[in-house]
Amino acid sequence: MADVEVKYETKTATTVRGMEARSIEKAKQDGWEFVSQTELPLLRTQLSFRRVKPKVNWTPFLILGGVIVVLASIITVMSIVTGGDDGAASVPAAPTATAQAGAEAEVKSEPAADVFVYEGPAYELITAEDPISEGGLRQYWVLTDKLDYSNPSFKEQVKLIITDVTRAAKTTDIIVQVVTDAEIIEAESYSTFESYSATHDADHMKNVLFPKQATDWVAWYAGGYDYDEVALTGADDTYTLDWLPVGYEGHEKWKPLAEG
Repeated sequence: MADVEVKYETKTATTVRGMEARSIEKAKQDGWEFVSQTELPLLRTQLSFRRVKPKVNWTPFLILGGVIVVLASIITVMSIVTGGDDGAASVPAAPTATAQAGAEAEVKSEPAADVFVYEGPAYELITAEDPISEGGLRQYWVLTDKLDYSNPSFKEQVKLIITDVTRAAKTTDIIVQVVTDAEIIEAESYSTFESYSATHDADHMKNVLFPKQATDWVAWYAGGYDYDEVALTGADDTYTLDWLPVGYEGHEKWKPLAEG
């Protein structure tokens, strides 16, 4: 008897560097076998998994198909015996002038929507990138002026920036990276990190880029992505904001109000 070919289904998941073990263990609990991992920019790692495809039992589908055929036959016979409904379909009455006037008055009486006015610090949206990770979240890179980290209000200023970006994007399910030095964007953006790496040596990375990342990469907002489930779930606790400057690191669950 010939050996039965084993077929696999595969999937990839992206996680933050340092959280690979937890993501792999979670996948194993769901029956996935770890295959490989690939380092991505922005301190991410892409994990590859596989598991044996379950065999499809066709018997229930064949039974269901037979039942449908029998029911269709019965319905056809009943239609022939009873005949069609000769009654004309009733036509809904046209709205009266009074009803129309009332509806127009109701529309006119609705209060005007509040106009959102941005009152945060000046910023520049450098690039918006198509997703390659985090469940397909689009990523926005924002450049703003230097911030005074010793003043706790800097976090509220950054939140105003992120909220404004989500309003413009018309969704909170995005990634927003806030920096105060443009070189970080060049080094970490999906579209430019390869060319940046090819034109800057290790000494530059160590002496220039890494110190900038430690002080000028301000915040990382991710909306709706669960790094434990390695999936875009949209659960309330998956809207997070990470504070990145050395000495001011932090993590909080936070979702901007994008309506308006």
